[in-house]
Amino acid sequence: MTDTIEFIPNAGACLVSKNILSGAGRVRWMVRENSQARADNGWRIVSHIDTTEYLHDASNLQIVDFNRVCEIEPALSASGTCPWGPTSDR
Repeated sequence: MTDTIEFIPNAGACLVSKNILSGAGRVRWMVRENSQARADNGWRIVSHIDTTEYLHDASNLQIVDFNRVCEIEPALSASGTCPWGPTSDR
């Protein structure tokens, strides 16, 4: 196993669809919620093939370092420091 590339220092962990991690699906949606734990950066990332039923099964999601997801989709590194919540009024 190789080391994760550090796109963002101390990026924290996020919740990601296993479809993204396996390569079966591409990143489709990201939402940033309030952190649930100290290491949690709040990002929730789901794929283009995830269904509501799929996402309701917690075993289909995995907690990983945000930098690991950025290795899969490098464009996400630009959103790593965005605030949580709606951004339309900012």
